[in-house]
Amino acid sequence: MAFIKKNYTWILSFFITLLFLIIYMIIDGVIPFGDRKLLIYYDGYYTVYYYLYDLYDKLKAGDSFFYYWSNGFGYSFLPFYFWYLSSPVNLLCVLFDRDNILVFDSI
Repeated sequence: MAFIKKNYTWILSFFITLLFLIIYMIIDGVIPFGDRKLLIYYDGYYTVYYYLYDLYDKLKAGDSFFYYWSNGFGYSFLPFYFWYLSSPVNLLCVLFDRDNILVFDSI
């Protein structure tokens, strides 16, 4: 109880933000309150989504993170990893099928 009294402003600000997010998701029909996905309408669909595919392929095949040869002449994968994918949560994408990467990223 002392923890809550000491940090009530932080806890309250968290729940107010969460409430606004849930209200937005209900109004806009975002998953789990509808069929729309936030990922599709923002930067995530055009960048992160495809890099998650590349990350999935690299983790499953055990390839190097330094360079990716499957795209044109290839590209340096490491900067994209650190810029877009460095969250440890993204490593959990290997628990899903490759066809369900969009579902994984929507969660």
